[in-house]
Amino acid sequence: MSDLKIRDMRTMITDPPGARTLTVVKVETGEPERYGLGCASFCTRATAVAVAVDDYLKPFLSGKPGLGVDINEELAAKFPMTDTRLRQETARRPDGTVTRP
Repeated sequence: MSDLKIRDMRTMITDPPGARTLTVVKVETGEPERYGLGCASFCTRATAVAVAVDDYLKPFLSGKPGLGVDINEELAAKFPMTDTRLRQETARRPDGTVTRP
């Protein structure tokens, strides 16, 4: 694998029917097939989040390593999620399989 660097970040504000407005961020690397997508929404402040990503995070992170996030399962188990409003129903593993957290 080559030395992945963050090449670009794009924000997309969506308004799906029956749901709140969502801000999605796409982090692109120097390898077009390697990118990340994430939800950056914060209640009803989609535009403010998009501005923060575009004007502050993007210039700061451009050119930096885009290595992803490794999850330490043992450490994570010590801090269980107690706020059920934030609980996900499913999660996707790096190999693409779906699991329940």
